[in-house]
Amino acid sequence: MTGKTRSKLDHYGKCPVCNCNWDGGSILDTFLEQKKKGHWTKETEDDIKRYVHSSYAAPYRWSNLIAIEKQGDDYISSHMCPECECEFPLFTEE
Repeated sequence: MTGKTRSKLDHYGKCPVCNCNWDGGSILDTFLEQKKKGHWTKETEDDIKRYVHSSYAAPYRWSNLIAIEKQGDDYISSHMCPECECEFPLFTEE
């Protein structure tokens, strides 16, 4: 992937084509809600917070974008909007 730059697509923003919101919500809130429903039975809320901060990257939110890996490649090459199915390359030519 020489000569390529990672695009600056906001994974938690809105689609520039159809304006679909890509923000899937807080990862921590999802896990705390699961705890209320009987999951994460052995972990405290502090345990779950530590897990999220050690296992996920800031801003600790889900993205609704669909990652696309082309057959034969060993990396994500683009993302696709789940609403309009527009594809956005992960890398741009320099």
